[in-house]
Amino acid sequence: WTHTRWNVLDRVPGGGLALRLGRLVRGTVSARWHRACGRTVVLDRVANEHIILGSADPSIGGRLLRGASSRLMPALDRVAVLDAPSSVLGSRTDEYAPEQLERQRRRYLAFARRTELATVVDVTHSPYEVTNRLRELVAAA
Repeated sequence: WTHTRWNVLDRVPGGGLALRLGRLVRGTVSARWHRACGRTVVLDRVANEHIILGSADPSIGGRLLRGASSRLMPALDRVAVLDAPSSVLGSRTDEYAPEQLERQRRRYLAFARRTELATVVDVTHSPYEVTNRLRELVAAA
C-alpha cells in the first residue's frame, strides 16, 4: 500500500479506512472471480493476516477491517510462509527494527505449525531455488 500525495482520501477523516476497505473488496472480488474461472490465484499477504500477527488495533476502523477481512476473504488452499533469520531480513530492509522482525517471524512460524495448509520455505537459498519451491507448492495445491 503506497501513500502518495495523490491519495485525496488520505487527507479526509476516515478516508484511509475507506481506501483499505476498497482495496479489500477489490482484491476479494478479483480473487473470487479468477478462482471461479478456474485460474490459480496467488495472494501476497492475505487481508486476514491480522490473525497470524495478532493485530489488536482497538479502533473502530481496526475492528471493522478485521471483521470485513475475516468474512470476505476466500478460503485458502495453501499458505507459503517465507522464512529467513531476522538478521537476513534486517540486512535486506530497514523498514522494521530487528526485534520486530524476529517477533513477526516467530508468529508466522507458530502459525505454520498450527495449520496443515502452511509450508515454510527457506528463502536464504538462491532466488532460483526459492522460486522453484514456490512453483511446486502452487502446482500441488
